[in-house]
Amino acid sequence: MSSRSSAPPLAILALMFNALVWGLSWWPFRQFQAGGLHPLWTTVVLYLISLAVISLRQRAAWLEFLRTPSLWLIMAAAGITNTAFNWAVAIGDVVRVVLLFYLMPLWAVLLARLILHERFGAAAALRMALALAGAAIVLAPAGGGFPLPASLADWLGVLGGFSFAFNNVMLRREAARGAGARALAMFGGGVLVAGAAASAMAAGGLIGWPALPGTLWLLPLTAMALLFLLSNLALQYGAGRLPANVTAVVMLTEVPAAALSAIWLGGGALDARTAAGGACILGAALLAALPSRARQGASAMSSSPSVYDFQALSITGQPADLASQRGKVLLIVNTASACGFTPQFAGLEQLWKDYAERGLVVLGFPSNEFGAQDPGSNDEIASFCQLNYGVSFPMMSKVKVNGADAHPLWKWLKGEKPGFLGTEAIKWNFTKFLVGRDGQVLKRYAPNEAPEKMRADIEAALQA
Repeated sequence: MSSRSSAPPLAILALMFNALVWGLSWWPFRQFQAGGLHPLWTTVVLYLISLAVISLRQRAAWLEFLRTPSLWLIMAAAGITNTAFNWAVAIGDVVRVVLLFYLMPLWAVLLARLILHERFGAAAALRMALALAGAAIVLAPAGGGFPLPASLADWLGVLGGFSFAFNNVMLRREAARGAGARALAMFGGGVLVAGAAASAMAAGGLIGWPALPGTLWLLPLTAMALLFLLSNLALQYGAGRLPANVTAVVMLTEVPAAALSAIWLGGGALDARTAAGGACILGAALLAALPSRARQGASAMSSSPSVYDFQALSITGQPADLASQRGKVLLIVNTASACGFTPQFAGLEQLWKDYAERGLVVLGFPSNEFGAQDPGSNDEIASFCQLNYGVSFPMMSKVKVNGADAHPLWKWLKGEKPGFLGTEAIKWNFTKFLVGRDGQVLKRYAPNEAPEKMRADIEAALQA
């Protein structure tokens, strides 16, 4: 079973760096705008450079991205988030924009209920009430009236926060995807959405086409693009090594960074009403970041572990916490690229396509233990699976499934559901385990059991 150590200082520093970059990003956006480059065009250039760097380093990630429609939704959400936020902080009061952006707890509760089917409890209701109260205070007109966004910047701040909450919920749902494919979706969204909006507005004469006073402006623009790329990498590094609640708290440092810099440099103001509303909004965000005591208590009282107690590495080497799959039905398989059962990849992919929307997740764990039939690197295995069988379900890094060095998850799986005559050892490639929505193992399948024969069991598990 995986153990969680105290928060690594480097991971916290990485998240603080990311938050600081975003908290101060309003200033360079305004400088480029003063130089003649609209914030939407600046967003396009920044993310286009980052997209090119990622594409050159992780070409195989494009295959996963193109074959995974759910990542297209992340692309749209990330694009709307960056387009709205970057535009808003360039034209509006930075303090108001950032506070309205951090209405995320309100949207996250609603979206998690809709997309992840998470229950709506008293704590969630409290977070929503606090966030709504804070928004009402910030948006209340000076002369009275219904609290609505009063400017384009306000509307963009609210829209950006909503799309960011949707982006985060979708990232939780697709946590086992490769980091490269997720990064392509996020940076690609910035290019696509901001580019489409800027082109439409420029064609209508609302803004100008891309222009800068001189070529020397390309130097700070390139430097800013690299800074944003490093910021994204820092976010992935920190978020992948810290519990979600710690990540959320550290990321809130973006708010004081933006507010203090804006007040100091004339990008915004903080009056008593905005401060009071902001306190409510930040309180809701902090409540969302705190772990549920009831959930902790239930976990402590439970004597039997579940699949959610384990961690693995994705095939790209990124941490993949199985707790992110809570409430899903899992089909866990040890795979190989040169085995007589290798064509089962096609059947597993079909199961994934047919049942993913209903809550099935197929997890492939390559292993080279049986006949040395998967000797390649993780990158080579990923490319083989995608090119030959169109695999889009999550693949993990290569593991051992037997012996003292077996991965803890596989030790647990074998112990929960022994094989023939009570033997626990995995006999060959493509042994499969079906795990229910409660995280407990339902059934074990022999290597020669074809994926399509599991449909009845999967249907039953999904309906449970």
